[in-house]
Amino acid sequence: MKINSMPKNISPDHPSIVPVKTEEHAVPLGDGVADLVFMINVHHELDNPALTLEESHRLLKPDGKIFIVDWKKTDMPEGPPAERRLLPEQVGDQLATAGFEQVEIYNELPKHFLVVGKKNPLFNDQSK
Repeated sequence: MKINSMPKNISPDHPSIVPVKTEEHAVPLGDGVADLVFMINVHHELDNPALTLEESHRLLKPDGKIFIVDWKKTDMPEGPPAERRLLPEQVGDQLATAGFEQVEIYNELPKHFLVVGKKNPLFNDQSK
């Protein structure tokens, strides 16, 4: 499979890390290639979170995990306006709908939350 990679590797100390140009919910990689999908300060910007989470589910190996870190839904000088932000429970519900299980929410960070989900290997990806 040909991967649409960036013109140069931006991490010469780690040549096995190859940046790949993607779309919001279309990543040019095969099924089950990732142990972890990690998003930070992105979820509130997604046009269609359901499609992005379905794509993340497709990319993960059985029992792979997704980590979503995003801004808490409170007013603060940093980050996007509070009305663009989601509650971590909303993100957790979206993960469950996309086929993730064992969803856990962590609120220990001062400005962010973390939601973790594990790929349910028995859940059929809707993209197939």
